[in-house]
Amino acid sequence: MGFWQYCRECCRVGLQLSALSISKIAGGIVIAAVTALLGPLHIVSKQSAFHSFVDGLVSFIIYVICAWLILFLLQGLFAAPYRIWKTHKKHIKELEKVGKDDLERMLHGKYVFGDATFLYGGDIGYICRDFKSKGDIEQLKDVFTAIQVPAPKEAIAHIRFDFRADRTGTDERCHFYFMKDGEPVEIENIYDTQAIRLDQEGCFKLKVAWGSNFKFEHASLRITVAGWTK
Repeated sequence: MGFWQYCRECCRVGLQLSALSISKIAGGIVIAAVTALLGPLHIVSKQSAFHSFVDGLVSFIIYVICAWLILFLLQGLFAAPYRIWKTHKKHIKELEKVGKDDLERMLHGKYVFGDATFLYGGDIGYICRDFKSKGDIEQLKDVFTAIQVPAPKEAIAHIRFDFRADRTGTDERCHFYFMKDGEPVEIENIYDTQAIRLDQEGCFKLKVAWGSNFKFEHASLRITVAGWTK
């Protein structure tokens, strides 16, 4: 936060706090102190009950403005800096709850040089796994495989599957399963975004199954994360 931005923030917080204080006990004490110190102002030279009322009303308004200015200066100089510091400290504590491994998965990068530098993953930051050939996909056949996701641990990740395969002479299809609470769950439509809860390692487990009549030569499967909720 720059110097002038900090000053504007102090003024904003000071205005808020002084507006609240002027209507409370602190405001009443300041108004009473100013009134006792200065006494009633003589605005109108004539002396009558009406003129005394006008003097008292105008004096009260002026004293309220003076009290508000005093409270604004006090709040802006003392209370506002403390409030700003407390707010930023709270935000820093919230950020500190996100661990290093969480950041590496979320940003798809890596801390290097003794954690002094963070290298981002670039354009592939949201890709979880990219199976580019039939041989790659066969690694998933009937075997649950952990898929690392760039998202926090135990978050609900919105996973997308881009599966392509050249099939010949069959209507059979591949069946995709992910593990949920220790039980396999089949994905009904692989082209719909799936909400999958990640485990304590920031992963979910996936397997693919197909029958003997499912023949393909070329295939690819790209798994990406579109977002997550914690």
